[in-house]
This record gives sequence, C-alpha cells and structure tokens, in this order.
Amino acid sequence: MDYTSDTHKGSIKTEDCGIVEVEQLIPGTEYTFSITRIGENGNQSTAVSLFACTDPAPPVKITVSKLSSESLSFHWDIPPGAVQTYIVRCCSEGETGKRLATHKNSVTFDSLRPGVCYSLHVSTQLQNGRISKPAISSVKTKTSLESLLDDLGLEKYIKKKLSLSKILQIEAKTITDHFVE
Repeated sequence: MDYTSDTHKGSIKTEDCGIVEVEQLIPGTEYTFSITRIGENGNQSTAVSLFACTDPAPPVKITVSKLSSESLSFHWDIPPGAVQTYIVRCCSEGETGKRLATHKNSVTFDSLRPGVCYSLHVSTQLQNGRISKPAISSVKTKTSLESLLDDLGLEKYIKKKLSLSKILQIEAKTITDHFVE
C-alpha cells in the first residue's frame, strides 16, 4: 500500500489482508491510498485507490495575553495540518456566548461581565468543512476592584491588606497620566 499527500508520502507492506494501521500521518491532510495485492508468484493485482482525510488537530496551548474586567485577549499555537479557519467561542455558565470564525490565531472579546468565569473553545476547520474537537481553557475576568487596583499599580494588594501608609501615597500623580499641581 502506498499513500501520498501534497507534502507527505510513504509505503507499507503487510502479510495481513485485514486492517492496516497507518501511523505518523499529518492531521487535517487529504491522502490518496493505492492498494495492490502481490501474489505468492509475484504477480500484482490492479491498484485500487482510496481517498481519505485525517481528522484535523485542535489548537494547542491557549494563552491569555490581556485581561480586564470587560475584555480578554488570547492566542494559541497553530496545530499541524492545513487549517482553513479557527472557530472560536467564549461563553459563561448559562449563556450561549459569542462565536466567531477567524484566520488569525488570536482573538479579543469585549463587552464581557466583570468577575465572571468564561470558557474559551477553539477548533480548527479544514477547507472541506471538517472541524476538530475544541481546545478548551477557562479564565475569569477581573472584578471592577481588581481593575482599579491594577490601574493604580496596586495589583499586589488584591490578596494582601492595603496599609494606611500605602493609601496615603495615592495622590493626583498616581491616578492620572500626568502630574497635576
């Protein structure tokens, strides 16, 4: 049995006429399999061809790059194989969520609710329409207080107590982009 794709080819010889398992194929790739039977006397049958497409691989390593109380940006590593688009979904418990298709490996979702845990689902879609299982990750948006402390440069005090001396250090320069006299 010989197999070929646009970028990959190989051959397998087997004594078993039953099921043949082909390993190390590229995910999301169309292959042509050419099967020939060789008799004990060395004569070969006419080749029979079969066309098949391997399942697409889901994206890997979803990483949140920016997080606030109302938005989040994330990206993922590009999986092997020929990806046409990515199907991305962001939802919270009890919601259908937001869904979009993109050619890039990064997305930003806006108009989210503060302090809510969101589930991120990313699937690859091939040109023939086949869709991979989703890669799933979850992230909680910051609360309004967490965003405020982050804006003030006091994010380390989200889990620690803020002392009176630190509160007294907050002044016009701390809460504006320029010094106000």
